[in-house]
Amino acid sequence: MVEADIINKVEESTEWVSNMVVIDSPKKLRICLGPRPLNEAIQRPHYPIPTADALVTKLQGCKVFTILDAKNGFWQLPLDEESSYLTTFCTPWRRYRFLVLPFGLNCAPEEF
Repeated sequence: MVEADIINKVEESTEWVSNMVVIDSPKKLRICLGPRPLNEAIQRPHYPIPTADALVTKLQGCKVFTILDAKNGFWQLPLDEESSYLTTFCTPWRRYRFLVLPFGLNCAPEEF
């Protein structure tokens, strides 16, 4: 993840440090944040995710469609430096921060 510019080492002290959570999915292990206190402090955007019914209504009369691969979609959204330090997490070896939107933040689906 460091080589892919998803996370970066943190040497200095930070205001927030979350736990690392490892999710064992069928194909591979996935590293996420366990940011319960951070999630309580985040001001979420007021953007309700549209329902399937609302989307179907908007698609009436459309003739051209495409499929987008949103695999690791959150990782397509870079964080500014200040926000990046809020995603600092500890591992048994050192601390890291996400450079992109991590899985585990309660605002991630709305931002994506």
